[in-house]
Amino acid sequence: MTKQFFYKFFGAIVKFLFPYKVEYKGNIPEGNIVICANHISYIDFFFVRAAVGKDPSFMGKKEIYNSKILGYFAKIINIIPVNREGNDVNAIKMSLKVLKDGGALGIFPEGTRKHKNPDGKVHNGAAMLAFKTNSPIVPIKLSTKNDKVFIFKKTTITVGEPILVQTKDYEEETKKIMEAIYSL
Repeated sequence: MTKQFFYKFFGAIVKFLFPYKVEYKGNIPEGNIVICANHISYIDFFFVRAAVGKDPSFMGKKEIYNSKILGYFAKIINIIPVNREGNDVNAIKMSLKVLKDGGALGIFPEGTRKHKNPDGKVHNGAAMLAFKTNSPIVPIKLSTKNDKVFIFKKTTITVGEPILVQTKDYEEETKKIMEAIYSL
């Protein structure tokens, strides 16, 4: 199974079961980009891909690969396994390679679905990767009526103006990214 087939086949099923609309308040730049979105469901990567029109690689928790079925699909769509317990040098190297090769990298800076992130902790990796590769960040806000995705209920995907990370103050730059996402 190829990445294209996966997204066409399962993307059609997702679109039917979980309808969505995309609103563009900004453009999608050509070349390498870091896509940052809030995280509200297990299928958010379908929504992000639908909005950007590219086949991004995504950073995801390494535990996805513990399941034979999920691991199989994660490998097809190039989910980069991340050890969320600390700085994962291998995940950073793999992500840098995607961007240096001109690809798109999807990151959910909250690290987990929003309703499972009560302390609001956000990771700074997107800002660091964007800075090191001079990649614009495309902010995307996923929203529903009650911040959870339900079958046959519409999700709105709002794409914002690209952001350039200006400094190595990754914590401050991450705050700007999250403000850009949640202001959409």
